[in-house]
Amino acid sequence: MKIFASKIFPCLIALCLSISLACCSCNKTSNLEISNLNHTSSTLQNQLSSNYTVLVFLSPECPICQGYSTTLNNLNLEYSKSGIKFIGLVPGDGFSSDTIKYYQAFYKINFDLFIDNQKLATNKFHALTTPHCFLINNKMEIIYEGLIDNYAADVGVKRQVVTQHFLHDAIEAVLQQKEIAVKKTKPIGCFIE
Repeated sequence: MKIFASKIFPCLIALCLSISLACCSCNKTSNLEISNLNHTSSTLQNQLSSNYTVLVFLSPECPICQGYSTTLNNLNLEYSKSGIKFIGLVPGDGFSSDTIKYYQAFYKINFDLFIDNQKLATNKFHALTTPHCFLINNKMEIIYEGLIDNYAADVGVKRQVVTQHFLHDAIEAVLQQKEIAVKKTKPIGCFIE
């Protein structure tokens, strides 16, 4: 029994320690590898603003993403002066960088787009659709998530007049150091496969 305990027990401890370390490394936010449109690898953590960042999961083929290009560009122009950084993430490897570059040029997207090839960021943030936006702090904590506004009432159903500006209001609240009225909405868009 002593031989069994002396040989097996250290192996069990080593196994538990290696599993624990592996789990810890999976949860590190600095390991969320993304690449720019020239295939240069980076991490999402390295791209964040020192204050707040808006992550928007986008798809070049999604009509809702295409329709929100002007709104996102305007928000980026309005808030970049206040230190809010906008980052577009294209989940998976379904689009070539040339396709994404064309999308960025055609819709005049004025913020950086990255490819989340392995869907590490997509999975971390539980992004479900495109567009799906997240306002996060520099520790990658979610401050707001969901819709940009209420223009899309449902898939294929658009409102005549936008009455709620969720992302805008969340950004305004954090800049004014106020409580965010709506912290989460259900995104409407093209499902991420």
